[in-house]
Amino acid sequence: MKPHLILVRLLLVFLTTSTLFVFSACSEDDSSPDGDDDDDSLLDGDSEDGDAEEMATNEGTLEDMNGLWGQKFSLSYYTFLPSPFKKEATLIFEGYLLWNITQDGTELSYTQEWCDMTIALVEDIDFEIIIPSKVVELASDIGSETMTLSSLEEGATVSYPEKVTLFGVELEDPVTDAMPTTAEDEAIIDFENDESPGVTARINGMLQGEVYLAIRLIRSGEGEALDGNTLEGAMSSDVVLNTLGANLIGLDVQLDLTPNTQAELNRFELVRLSDEWTCEQLRTQAGDLFSLDPWQYAEPITDSER
Repeated sequence: MKPHLILVRLLLVFLTTSTLFVFSACSEDDSSPDGDDDDDSLLDGDSEDGDAEEMATNEGTLEDMNGLWGQKFSLSYYTFLPSPFKKEATLIFEGYLLWNITQDGTELSYTQEWCDMTIALVEDIDFEIIIPSKVVELASDIGSETMTLSSLEEGATVSYPEKVTLFGVELEDPVTDAMPTTAEDEAIIDFENDESPGVTARINGMLQGEVYLAIRLIRSGEGEALDGNTLEGAMSSDVVLNTLGANLIGLDVQLDLTPNTQAELNRFELVRLSDEWTCEQLRTQAGDLFSLDPWQYAEPITDSER
């Protein structure tokens, strides 16, 4: 089940308890990667969506990795669903960023721009909360902005250094400081200046409302250069997601996350792009651009497994 356009099919009893949030960061409009005949999101107006990878990828070498790259990463966590379900479930986080790389031999310096983030439930219990992409784009990463290739040959190894992303909170030490759990904590900020604490996420579906969140996302990775156009590898992460409040009773429920270490669900991919690419193009054409697809490996938890 692909998560990007989730149909809300919750039972009424779940709406009254509202204990599980499946988070999807997407654009303010409801545009679909394949459902729009307008070609403005393409570099070449007469190209089809299926040609995105061919259009976007410059033929490059490891000796010249300068320019724009697109990144997709996936992370997976377990959470516990309270009553009436009282069972564990699996979440998959997917992030999309633009990288601008400057190369000096085997050293790669880069800046990043967040484009989108989705967090979806593997189990067939559908609920949706949207963090608009314009809010995700406000995020900035803290940490090293260099990584080093072991060589300039295909198959060279590369370390993806630790990066920290904070949504709705400012911490003196973004890695070790405790994450705030209440809206009154002085570390909480109004992330998008809407007079609500933290990040405001919009609940869509049969139940309408807002929930206010503080999020810390720490990630790093180890991988290899397949060639001059693609880097991929394994991801490690530490995610904290705290609910600060909501505008409806029953929505301000805290979910505790435990890492799911299944290798196929924790990976990253970097793909070379032409310099004209934008976040909007990355969002709408990600399905054609990236080979990374954790959903082909994701399966719901059975009662006998956990």
